[in-house]
Amino acid sequence: MARSRIHVTRSEGVFSPFVMTDDDLKRIDGAMSAFGGPVSYEVHCSDGLTRELSLKELLSYENPQRKAIHSLKATSVSLEGDNKRTAIVDFEDRYQRTIAFYLNGFENDVEKFNSAMMDIVEGMRPWYAWFVGRFSAPMFAMVFGLVLGVLAVVLIWHLSACHDLPGAGTGAAWVVLMANSVWLGSLFLSFMCAETIDNLKKRFFPAITFAIGQGAKRHDTMENIRWVIVVGSALAIVSGIVVSIIMMPFSR
Repeated sequence: MARSRIHVTRSEGVFSPFVMTDDDLKRIDGAMSAFGGPVSYEVHCSDGLTRELSLKELLSYENPQRKAIHSLKATSVSLEGDNKRTAIVDFEDRYQRTIAFYLNGFENDVEKFNSAMMDIVEGMRPWYAWFVGRFSAPMFAMVFGLVLGVLAVVLIWHLSACHDLPGAGTGAAWVVLMANSVWLGSLFLSFMCAETIDNLKKRFFPAITFAIGQGAKRHDTMENIRWVIVVGSALAIVSGIVVSIIMMPFSR
């Protein structure tokens, strides 16, 4: 197959949550070096400074909390002959994207490099990536409110039946009214607290994580917390359903 001599430019942003480790960084550096030569790095940190680092310096960067990496830009440029190549890959959490590519070179080279990078990015996806990508702040608030409201409605209905309250178990109007009020109140409260809920989601389920240096230890700690949250929530829901089923015969 003839090698294409057409110069092309590819510029795109993708939303793909990632956890970048030392090994991932080495793979990225290898792919970019093969495409355009030596790679330079710029990292924007939580102390407001932008640091220009080599791969060796970046791998040895302590990445403490007060200077934690917030974004990373990798640049590789080759100006040899007529085969000029440029690759800029920006890893940053922005609206609707976490990774931005700017590639310039021969068509075959650009497509080959883009495919290699996407393979690396795919391997960096955390287990909760589906959750981060599907739920915006309003949608997350709506789901949270719906779940909270349904649980409250079930609880009210269950209590009304267990305690033989007026109209218990018959779908009395006052029970329906109270259940609907709690459900709507839960939904409204969730929307009012959407920003807080979204910040909590970003805190415990971040779209981007630089698990480099001390960042690796912080990531491991958050992984343990995430599993406690997920497993605890699942157990609470399952136990609630089981208790409701067990108590159902006694509520009649």
